[in-house]
Amino acid sequence: MLFFGHFSTFELNAQNRDTIIFQPQSRFDFSLLYSGYTPLIDRLGRPYVYLATKELGLVTFDIADRLNPFPVDSIPVAQLGNLKATGVSQEGVHLFISLGDFQGAGEKAGLAIFDISNPLQPRLLDQWDSTAFAKGSTSIQIQGDYAYLSAMDDGLIILDISNSKQIRFVSQFIPDLNFGNHHNGYHTRGLYLSGDTILIANDNGGLRIVDITDKKKPVEVGKYVNQTIDATGIAYYNHVLKIGQYAVCAVDFCGIETIDLSNPSKMKNAAWLNPWNCTSQPPPFGSWNGSGGHCNEMAYSSVHHQIFISGGDSQILALDTKDPNHPKINGTYGPAQDNVGSWDADVYDDLIAIANIHTLGFPFQSTVGGLELIQWTQSTLTNEPVMVHPEIWFYPNPCNDQFAIHSNQSLEGVTLFMINGLGEVVLRKTLNQDSTQRIDCHKIPSAMYSLLLIKSGILMTTQRLVVMD
Repeated sequence: MLFFGHFSTFELNAQNRDTIIFQPQSRFDFSLLYSGYTPLIDRLGRPYVYLATKELGLVTFDIADRLNPFPVDSIPVAQLGNLKATGVSQEGVHLFISLGDFQGAGEKAGLAIFDISNPLQPRLLDQWDSTAFAKGSTSIQIQGDYAYLSAMDDGLIILDISNSKQIRFVSQFIPDLNFGNHHNGYHTRGLYLSGDTILIANDNGGLRIVDITDKKKPVEVGKYVNQTIDATGIAYYNHVLKIGQYAVCAVDFCGIETIDLSNPSKMKNAAWLNPWNCTSQPPPFGSWNGSGGHCNEMAYSSVHHQIFISGGDSQILALDTKDPNHPKINGTYGPAQDNVGSWDADVYDDLIAIANIHTLGFPFQSTVGGLELIQWTQSTLTNEPVMVHPEIWFYPNPCNDQFAIHSNQSLEGVTLFMINGLGEVVLRKTLNQDSTQRIDCHKIPSAMYSLLLIKSGILMTTQRLVVMD
């Protein structure tokens, strides 16, 4: 039976669930073969994004118009001691840039501090680097008077930045080399500071917890690696965040793991998500080279308890960790094998900045490098009735070929999202000003879907739609 007309309420399913809706804003692609590596949205609310780009140094983008970001300043590698820019962090008007290429032969590890009171005229305060650390650096974390630099094979470097014009070396710490999986060496990658401890994602060396009470003598107090993951594929711990008593780890092509930290000396697995079905088989079945995605870096919105993970070929995964024992992927952005891939992402308020990486096909192909902006919205799917906008109609329902959206007001600038029972967006379409608009659904599998209309980040209406052959 076909129903024509207006529905006043809808019901999605028996479980409450937050779904993340992504709305593309814009993309700026470098004209040559350059890559974005680490983006940072200005933390003082100013309309700028700072993008560490390796070969291009640090590029500042004006994003006052999110639909048209453009570069307004750059700090070339020549001004960074001829070291490539890899990571960026901000504390007030101070910008910290980790230096040194960490791929290939590597470069000296370093740190530069800039005053960005005026983002259009950054002023170098000091720079530090050392030939003693020749494997580059991947990221920088700041806490009080100290900077923590992840330096790959050279472990963790602690620097005194109490005087921003005179960076001083404090100590180096290399995690235990006799623990881990020994596939491709140990590399200190993602860092997370928590009081007097620091969590280190140590690549094949697993997750480490280090006591940094004495900055001159850090002490490793916990180490962990998931042997089950390693028996299935290969566990590369790339990044880590701490939420309550749990760590959330990006484990490269083997997905995401949550780890119970309640006893640091005896950490234990809480959950493992394996979205790309990583296996130990050769390409193209689950190996690092050729996988549909790679969890690399992570950004956390503490206000919404929402994690965003750069997914390599899959660009962005949204991860709901309200229950760390049962984390759920509740949104994705960017299909695999579309020749666009990400290295890192940052989130601030409702905006996500993505660093797109140019790669010639190892471990995936991406033909562009640069900056991408997307707006995200958190939509709570619940079994409670939700009122539909009184001036918008969807029909027919069920549908088997196409359905129509009718409104007695303009729908220009409104985006339609069609979401399946797993919270995945199966159709995204920007509407025009026509009062009636028809949407093809003949290629969409038979099932019940949720329709959401969103304008400027605000949910206008929701509706249940059944698709039938």
